[in-house]
Amino acid sequence: MKVYRVAPKKYALDLSGEGSRLTGGRWNPRGAPVIHTAEQASLALLETIPSFDISSTLPPEIQLVTIEIPDDVSIIELPEKELPPDWKAFPYKLSTVRIGQKWIVEGKAAVLKVPSVMVPYGLGWNFLLNPLHPELRSKMSATLQDLEIDKRIVVKLK
Repeated sequence: MKVYRVAPKKYALDLSGEGSRLTGGRWNPRGAPVIHTAEQASLALLETIPSFDISSTLPPEIQLVTIEIPDDVSIIELPEKELPPDWKAFPYKLSTVRIGQKWIVEGKAAVLKVPSVMVPYGLGWNFLLNPLHPELRSKMSATLQDLEIDKRIVVKLK
């Protein structure tokens, strides 16, 4: 199975989840390593754009990371009925962080499939990878491609 993420060049090959361990995110608490990926390369880019200050300049050198994970990896999908009402809120709410924390602590699946906040529910999925799970530890590989942001995106966001 292939999943995608967009990352600054210096972090692109890091499959440890260190970035999310340091900062936490919508679906994981600080201290829990998770690799945030998307089902499509375009969604990975869309998910990344808010993290860059591109109001005046293009983001630093970034790369598209294609991560190959085992096809038979265990995945838990978060159904719409189990989403808290504030799941799309920013800043992130504790309700979504707790969902990810429970997934990590229970260890029942290596991957948590969650809806993207960037598109309507069901039209885009993100896959959170637990790099410490036995099904993924040392079983992921990554390939890189340079990614150039179209200058029209910066113009539109100014």
